[in-house]
Parts: sequence; C-alpha cells; structure tokens
Amino acid sequence: MALIACQQCRKRISSLAEQCPHCGFSSRLSQSGSAADLAALRLKQLKQWRYRIRMGSYTAMALMLAAVIAWWLDSGMLGLPGPFVKLALASGLLVYMSLRAYLFWLSIQIKSASKALREAEN
Repeated sequence: MALIACQQCRKRISSLAEQCPHCGFSSRLSQSGSAADLAALRLKQLKQWRYRIRMGSYTAMALMLAAVIAWWLDSGMLGLPGPFVKLALASGLLVYMSLRAYLFWLSIQIKSASKALREAEN
C-alpha cells in the first residue's frame, strides 16, 4: 500500500482505495466508466464546491454584521469605528467579494458540466 495523489483533487490517498475520500473520484470509474458517468461525477463535485463556497460567503457576511453591531454598540455609529471594527469590516468584505467572484466562476463551470453531461447522455 502506498500513498498516491488523487487524479481529481490531488490530495493524498491510499493506492488501495476504490475512491477518493475527499472528493469521491473513482480511478476505476475513470478507467472503465463512460463519459456520462465522468460528467455526472464532475457536476456533483462542482455542486458540492458551490455549497461550500456559499456557506463561506454567508460566514463573511456574518463577520461584517458582527463588526457593524460592535460599532453600533461601541459608539452608536456616531463616532469613527475602532481598529477591530475596521479590520473585521475590511476582511469580511474582501473575503465576501472573493468568494462571490469564485461562485460566479463556479456557475459557469456548472453550466458547462451540465451541457457536457447532456451531450454525453445523448
């Protein structure tokens, strides 16, 4: 038994594993599976990533909300925000915008994977 890199996610897995425990990719499926099976697996993985990234963007929004609440409790939003509030707002906004851009890219990938799946099934 040796550790090898998964062909899909590049994480280390056992050479005896039938499928990757991280992403679900099956090397046996890639060697003997049809194009429709591979396209369905790719679509499933992309949708899982979309879910994870959405949860991350919600967490970034919660961080920004917590910063605004802390600012409001501290000064009633009449004074200048403190360094913690500035840092939390800036980092929350940066993470949120980055994740939304990634979600946009993922939506394009999901559309192309759906199209590939439809073509493979026909």
